[in-house]
Amino acid sequence: MNSYPNIMYFFHDGSTYLVPRYTNASGLATMLDEVRRAAYLDMTKSGADHAVYAVKHYDPKTGDVVKADIYAPAVLLNEAEFTKRTDAQMQESPGCYILALHARK
Repeated sequence: MNSYPNIMYFFHDGSTYLVPRYTNASGLATMLDEVRRAAYLDMTKSGADHAVYAVKHYDPKTGDVVKADIYAPAVLLNEAEFTKRTDAQMQESPGCYILALHARK
């Protein structure tokens, strides 16, 4: 596994500007674990049906993760909003992987 910072990521945190940053696969995994935990707490407090906390984008030729959009705080959605937004994301970026938590109701 390549340990060089080769995965571009963006934190979507409500800031006006998105700044590209770079990390390696293990660094991304650590970040995603942290935002997943925060997303769980936010979803539980709010009573939301779903919490989208990241989207990973892959190189179609190599299958490697090349970009990640990290949502902190997570995007909290009801069932209809979740379906609409994830369908739109899949149209915009086919083959992406949407990381989300789902309430057990």
